[in-house]
Amino acid sequence: MTICSNHLNAAGAGSTAATAFAMANGLVYIRDILKKGLPIDRFAPLLCMFLDEREDIFISAANFRATRRLWARILKEKFGAQNPDSLALKITAYSHGGETLREVLNNIVRIAYAALGYVLGGVQFLYNASFDEAVSLASQEAVRVAVRTQQILAHELGVTNTVDPLGGSYYLETLTHQIEKRMNEILEKVESLGGALEAIRKGYYQSVIVEGSRLRQRRFEEKDMVSVGVNLYRTEEEDPEPLFRMHQQGEEEQIKSLQSLRRERNHREVQATLSEVKRVAAREGNLVPPIFSAVKAYATVGEISDVLREVFGEYKEAISYL
Repeated sequence: MTICSNHLNAAGAGSTAATAFAMANGLVYIRDILKKGLPIDRFAPLLCMFLDEREDIFISAANFRATRRLWARILKEKFGAQNPDSLALKITAYSHGGETLREVLNNIVRIAYAALGYVLGGVQFLYNASFDEAVSLASQEAVRVAVRTQQILAHELGVTNTVDPLGGSYYLETLTHQIEKRMNEILEKVESLGGALEAIRKGYYQSVIVEGSRLRQRRFEEKDMVSVGVNLYRTEEEDPEPLFRMHQQGEEEQIKSLQSLRRERNHREVQATLSEVKRVAAREGNLVPPIFSAVKAYATVGEISDVLREVFGEYKEAISYL
């Protein structure tokens, strides 16, 4: 299972708060699995965190180090984990450094440095963005550059030859301590509100995200957060047109295909599988098997989603934030 902070940071939370929120979400998963009777050391080694920091290479490395330290302490002290593999958190990351629509070749440098920060921080699973993602679906050339960037880091520069190569640096150790302390403060705040689910219901996550998003935009406008070629050293060239276009004909063909599918499938089987999805959802059971059966019967994503909406309703954002 991957516990993700990437989307929370992208929305505005910032990497430290986003990681703390992701960790709080992870505690919900752990407690739920423990209630089902599975020992902590049976499943904790299978957990992985998807972390994200897109502005500062040193904060990126420190974030990873702080997360591993805090996670190990929580697993050991809160849940009694004994297996070293339970304490050794695996981290995945998507290396991107604020890719821009303008001067897309600059994104190659951004992605490479972001990847370097993740490697120096001790990432286990690394994905590289493609330099033209801001313009279109990734081209074959951009995908090749993304792969080559990883291969150069792995084989040419020696950065993978040492565990924790930045460990002992006064600056990095200070950053690690500061980030860990702040993560723990946010995590304790979430726990004091009743855990991640209650913190979301009460608007705490959203209040942090909204404020962080406003601050990020203000920093960009005031050029405190620099994007070369966009808000600093900007040229007069026009922004490139996105390469991918959805043709009207393609949309019409997809509609016809869906209509044909609905005519030819076994309607009784579809309704039976959707009823089973509804039954399991109402009992808060494991939804994966019935949804899988519904898909095999050619129920559509929309039909399955409608059943889940009928049972669970739709999330409505809290009106007032903490």
